[in-house]
Amino acid sequence: MRILYQLRRKLLPRYRTLRVTNMLKKQKFKDMVVVELGSNTCKNAVTWMYNLPIKKAYLVDLFNNYITFEGKMDNYGDGNIRFAKAVKRMKKFGDKAKVIKADAIKVAESIPDNLDYVRIDINPTYDLTLKALETWFPKLKIGGYISGHGFRSTNIEETRAVLNFIDNHQDSLSFSGRCNEYWIKKEK
Repeated sequence: MRILYQLRRKLLPRYRTLRVTNMLKKQKFKDMVVVELGSNTCKNAVTWMYNLPIKKAYLVDLFNNYITFEGKMDNYGDGNIRFAKAVKRMKKFGDKAKVIKADAIKVAESIPDNLDYVRIDINPTYDLTLKALETWFPKLKIGGYISGHGFRSTNIEETRAVLNFIDNHQDSLSFSGRCNEYWIKKEK
C-alpha cells in the first residue's frame, strides 16, 4: 500500500503537468507568455519550456520553509534550497525563464499584461485563491487561460473561491472543470 501511495504521489503531479501541456498545445498559442504561481522547484515549467512555444515564463513562489502542524519541516523543505534548485533548473533557458521570489499577489504589478496562461498552485485558501483570480484574470489577453488543480477535490475552500469568481464574472469568461482541474478562459 505504501509503495502505491509513493508511486501515485510521484506520478500524479507529472500527469497533471502533461495534461496542462497538452491542453495548451491544443490552443495553438505562439510566443507564449506564462506565469506559474507556486512554482516550487520549477518541474512543471521545465516540461512547458521543452514542449510549448514559450517566449517568457515568470515562475513565482514565496520559497518559504513549509512547516507541518506538528512544527516539523515537511517534504517541501527549506525554501532557500528550493529557490536555488529552481534557479539552477531554469538557468538553461536563459532570459526566457525568470524565477521570482515574491508574493503571488504583490508581484502582479511587475509582470506585463496580455498573458497567455496563468497557473495557480498556491496555498488553496478561499481568500488567497479568490484574490489570485481577481488579480491575475485581468492580466490575461482575450483567449488566455487561468487554471488550477484544487477544484472539486477535498479542498472545499478553493472550489468555493473558483465558483464565486465565475459567478461574479460570467459575462467575460468560459469555464471547464473536471478531474480536479479548473480552466477559465477570458472571452472579453
